[in-house]
Amino acid sequence: MDILQKDPDVKAIFCNFFAGITTNEVIIKAIIDAYDQEIVTKPSVIRMKGREMEFALEYASKNVKGLPIEICQEFDEAAKRAVELASECKNM
Repeated sequence: MDILQKDPDVKAIFCNFFAGITTNEVIIKAIIDAYDQEIVTKPSVIRMKGREMEFALEYASKNVKGLPIEICQEFDEAAKRAVELASECKNM
């Protein structure tokens, strides 16, 4: 995410995870931590499927407040939202 954050052409980040070995909960905690430490500030849309998804969604719903992170469960919905966010940021 550091590479995406530093690229001025990147206006929004779309993360698509299918957890198998690593759980979604571990992934979402790392993403939220990156925002909390201000390593990442660009808006993100996260799509998660797979292992521990329910726990990850519950954790995210409690911890993304105030952060530019949106959680979607369907790929098409998440991709569309990421494009919308990038367009909004481009027009600013």
